[in-house]
Amino acid sequence: MNIFSKTFSDKMLLDIQNLSIEISQNKSKQLLCKNLNFFINSGETIGILGESGSGKSITALSLLQLLPPSIQISQGKINYLQTDNSVLDLAAVNKKILQNIRGREISMVFQEPMTSLNPSFTCGDQVLETILQHQKISVKEAKGKVLELFSKVKLPTPGKVFTSFPHQLSGGQKQRVMIAIAIACNPRLLIADEPTTALDVTVQKSILELLKEIQAEMGMSILFITHDISVIAEIAKRLLVFYKGEIVEQGSVKDILEHAQHPYTKGLLECRTSVYTKGQRLRTLEEEAPPPDRGEPKSSFINDTKLSCLLEVSNFPLSGRLEEASSILQIQNLNVSFYQSGGFFEHRKEKQVLQNVSFEVIKG
Repeated sequence: MNIFSKTFSDKMLLDIQNLSIEISQNKSKQLLCKNLNFFINSGETIGILGESGSGKSITALSLLQLLPPSIQISQGKINYLQTDNSVLDLAAVNKKILQNIRGREISMVFQEPMTSLNPSFTCGDQVLETILQHQKISVKEAKGKVLELFSKVKLPTPGKVFTSFPHQLSGGQKQRVMIAIAIACNPRLLIADEPTTALDVTVQKSILELLKEIQAEMGMSILFITHDISVIAEIAKRLLVFYKGEIVEQGSVKDILEHAQHPYTKGLLECRTSVYTKGQRLRTLEEEAPPPDRGEPKSSFINDTKLSCLLEVSNFPLSGRLEEASSILQIQNLNVSFYQSGGFFEHRKEKQVLQNVSFEVIKG
């Protein structure tokens, strides 16, 4: 346990210094993240933005030593300021000490709740396990706390959710169970690794609002990872932009979104659909973008002809054609129900999930 230097701010909770992460494959090693330097203050929300493969999730997993066996930290420190003002290097600490920190002081919400929750246990038991692991309370008290947590994360009928298995809940409800697990022990830092990616827009907004409410109530820090610029703008105050395993730009969200400096950040901002008019083709990042340490690209960073992903609005002329186009699929007054089995002496209960749904698909 090392005492940090005098430059360590009282507001700082985590300080990452020269962190590099590598993968071992076929007796060779490849660098995934290089010389990462950033900090997280107490009570703040910091965002990490970047495309898939930029090193966002690998960095988050390294903070709690959750990396797979083939990937390891090759250098650097992850300095964590404890409540007694002593500093722990999470990159070098042993598993026993780390076990007391995971879930209790630093917790994590993963991208896909269906694969993160254990399908063999009820949702209540999975939250219960976290509480009993870190708190010396009775099972009865812990169960009461689980029900309180389910109410806090705005799950309907907490008692029923307690006894439900993950497959019996919707995607948004499963993610709320994951958040309940993460905040069960009042952590100081919550790492949210793309927690809304698998959810639709309406549910995504409710999850973001929930995280902001919980943060305001508990005063915890949040490290929010995403590839969605609009989400970052809504939840974070400070932003790190990742590109090919390096941080190419960092600062306040407002400054970066309004005055981006690095070509990669400018390219990300150009991909936003909100800056285009209807029917205009979207521009995207080049498929072969230059590494961040090689300066400016040879040609324009945004390429109008070579697209790295299919973000192109169809050339189908919309105006004046829909009236003439024929319908190839029509759904009229569709109703769908399923039956829930009751007890031995109970009749099956019908639950209607679709009611009078009507729409059509036009050719083209």
